[in-house]
Amino acid sequence: MKHLLSILSILFCLIVQTAGAETVVAAKVSDDSIQIDAVLDDWKLRLFVDENKILLNPKTASAIGGTVKDADDCSVTIYAAYDSDYLYLAVEATDDITYAGQGGATIWENDGMEIWIDGGNNAGEFPGEEDNYQLVTDSNGAKQGYRNGHNLDELVDGVENASERDGTNYKLEVKIPLQHIRQLDLANGIGFNITIVDADAARDAGGWSRLFWQGDLDVDTASWGDLLFGEPLAVEAHDKLAATWGYLKLF
Repeated sequence: MKHLLSILSILFCLIVQTAGAETVVAAKVSDDSIQIDAVLDDWKLRLFVDENKILLNPKTASAIGGTVKDADDCSVTIYAAYDSDYLYLAVEATDDITYAGQGGATIWENDGMEIWIDGGNNAGEFPGEEDNYQLVTDSNGAKQGYRNGHNLDELVDGVENASERDGTNYKLEVKIPLQHIRQLDLANGIGFNITIVDADAARDAGGWSRLFWQGDLDVDTASWGDLLFGEPLAVEAHDKLAATWGYLKLF
């Protein structure tokens, strides 16, 4: 009986430890099928299911740093995909005010997305471990990489990103070389988090807020979710018909 209780206690602890972990699954796409231009037609977004995207707004956020009143103030849908060489993310953002007045080392204060990656998925220290880093892509189309207390050009070499504004709303698109992600094991996935910056005014003017996908402290890797590398998107019926007709015409 004591052995049974011990086993049940261990199982309960494991369930408690993993129950809070949230996951997004990157969809497998054909190599070079996505062009980085902030025009998202080539993503075939209609095929993305819930597990392939993150809906982030004041109601779904794990935490809000600052003040985001409602979905009109700031809300985003983030889509995840990958191919043999790159991880891709696309963002469709609703924002009532777009602020992007910062440049250089402070672009993280602009409206945009902060991507947090734990390549070994081991909840190690940040900063401190080489597999943990931050990538910023803002609504101006600027980018920045950060590891161990330093902004590093090597982290954005090979990274492509683009932005497009529609009034105060905007779209972002970024592709990250998989070789940048240290200790990457596709079968294990990566530790992953997203923070969306809602900068209604300059940070020092009190207009700077963030939506957290997971946790409430950006550098707390233990509170991050997971990004897994999944299967290809489903094929729509008319695509299957076209492929079948093309096959039949060969015979």
